Amino acid sequence: TLLNSPDADARWWAVRALAETGGPRAVALAVDALTDADPDVRACAALVLGRIGDAEAAGPLASCLTDDSAFVAGVAADALAMMGEPAVAALVEMLADAGAGGDPRAARFGVQNWAAIALADGKLLIRDQSKLLCVKVAE
Repeated sequence: TLLNSPDADARWWAVRALAETGGPRAVALAVDALTDADPDVRACAALVLGRIGDAEAAGPLASCLTDDSAFVAGVAADALAMMGEPAVAALVEMLADAGAGGDPRAARFGVQNWAAIALADGKLLIRDQSKLLCVKVAE
């Protein structure tokens, strides 16, 4: 298939087509593409998952926030923002794991440059230059 092509452009277009297809199979294929060797393909996969909005993709997208490519990490943050509530749960879980010392990704958050990520159920996940915070929004 084009998703396994040696040509990164062909893989990008194949991932892009998944946004139009939608459904569980498209989500699974796009999640697989989050680990592609090419950062443009990974970023495209993140954007596709944000557009589809399936909660199953929130965890894998949260993992992309520490991608070696700042571009991919930024697109993943935007995709999580598009998802809303499922993103909050996945990010809070990831941060809890990091705070317990079980996830080295916590140390990398300081080098990212995103702001508001998600808003759901009166909770806002925000990012400043030094930390991530989950704050309760006044009703």
